[in-house]
This record gives sequence, C-alpha cells and structure tokens, in this order.
Amino acid sequence: MNRENRAYWWRAIGLWFVLMAAETLNGLWRAKVLVLWIGDAAARDVSVFTGSIVILLITFACIGWIPAHSVMGAADHRLRIHARIRRVPPLAWGHRVGL
Repeated sequence: MNRENRAYWWRAIGLWFVLMAAETLNGLWRAKVLVLWIGDAAARDVSVFTGSIVILLITFACIGWIPAHSVMGAADHRLRIHARIRRVPPLAWGHRVGL
C-alpha cells in the first residue's frame, strides 16, 4: 500500500470515529434530555432528524479530506471497496448461518 493510500485510510478511520462519537452524543442527548422533555417516541423522531443533520454537517466540514476528485472517481472507489468486501467468506454474515 502506497503512502497516499495509507493516508486516505487513516483519514477515513478518523472520520468514522468522529461520526461514531457524534452519534453517541446524539443518542445520549436523546436518552437523558429529550425523553424527559417530550417522551420516548417523539424523542426518537427528533433524534433521527438531528442525527442526520449532525452527520451532514460533519461530512461537509471534512469533505476536503476525501480525495475523490470527481463523482466517477468516488463511484469507482466504492466499487473497488465493494469488490474487496465480497471476498470475505459468506459465513461472516448472519443470514448465511441462520441468524
């Protein structure tokens, strides 16, 4: 793996952790505050909306990190990742083992 590719993967993993942390905080906000204010069902609805907004804002803030220079370049990269995932043995997915 070349240096540029390695840097890309480290950025992707870093962004993934940032998104996980943001969504965890969104879930904590829902569980500790929104449920008390508006009830469980409404809090879940609001949390879905606010979680989507948080993901979009983080993505727009970090878009400069993503090295896709065109839509076709991004699509090509996704297809290559999908091809790598397909090489994983089918037993990795629960539907193959009856879960």
